[in-house]
Amino acid sequence: MTYRSSNKGTKLNSVLSAIILIFIIFFCAAMAYAFILAPNFNLPGMNIGGIGTNNNAGGNTQPGAGSAPLYFSATDPLAGGSIDSLTITVFNNQHQQMDSITTINGAASTNTFWRPGQTGFVQISKPGYIDQTINFVVPANPSVVAGGAQQYVIPLTTSQLGTFVIRCSDNFGNTYNTGDTISYSALGSSSVTLSFTIFNSATNTGYVTTYDTLNGVNQAAGITMSTTGSDLSFPSGISGLSNPQTFPRGTSTFWSATVPDQGLTNQRVGSTLVSQGQQPFSVTVNQAALTSGSQTINLNLIAPFDSTHFASNGIGGPNSQTLSTFSLTFAP
Repeated sequence: MTYRSSNKGTKLNSVLSAIILIFIIFFCAAMAYAFILAPNFNLPGMNIGGIGTNNNAGGNTQPGAGSAPLYFSATDPLAGGSIDSLTITVFNNQHQQMDSITTINGAASTNTFWRPGQTGFVQISKPGYIDQTINFVVPANPSVVAGGAQQYVIPLTTSQLGTFVIRCSDNFGNTYNTGDTISYSALGSSSVTLSFTIFNSATNTGYVTTYDTLNGVNQAAGITMSTTGSDLSFPSGISGLSNPQTFPRGTSTFWSATVPDQGLTNQRVGSTLVSQGQQPFSVTVNQAALTSGSQTINLNLIAPFDSTHFASNGIGGPNSQTLSTFSLTFAP
């Protein structure tokens, strides 16, 4: 018997191959148009021409209709004047970093392009100044800036960080320096109320609370106390600060509270004192079970500070630093 092979399968494969080839050619042509011939071509929620940048998020790498760079102008509201050498890191509303620029003559422009109504935030920093996170909305109309360019102007303000010290006295008229010892027997009492004051000695400096959008934490200033002993009745009767809380961590006990900006701001306008930069608060420490040995309490003024982050991690937050310290030792 003689068999003849059928050409049906071969013809079908040829048709499928041709269809696939046509699809590949069409797809490549469409991508070439999107990326090369039409750099601002968009699909919903996607900016093909922006090389992977979400057009609605802001900060496109290519200019488009109605878009322009952002122009940040930085000033110091306490000391007055513009701020040079301020680092501005720009993020869009998807938390993507779009630019990192530095002010010259108090201003800096982005390399990316934005449209009216788009939102984002900046992180600003400079040694000796208050690190802040500031949200922004691109204004409706651009302005003519230095050099004659049309850019969207966004003002920024920050101030120099204060110089802080902590002072202490008690309800018996005694004053204490950091490292001093308080003796309950010398006081003739099993309880002492301590009055602390945070002083900012530098004029036209202070602190400003913002919200860190990138890390999801507050950027306030906070005062913390810690002790490794358990004999003392840990500070009670706290007044003068907001959101006080006490919590254990391992063998230590911690207490924290938020310090208001106004109490840390030292501002003068000419000869007029606007804010004196003093924040008082008081706590009561009872002798309780402390009958021998001693126990030390350490205070720290820290910023930025987020109470929830501190309770969970023992630090105020990302980039937190200690601005002032004070310690007291208690003995029977």
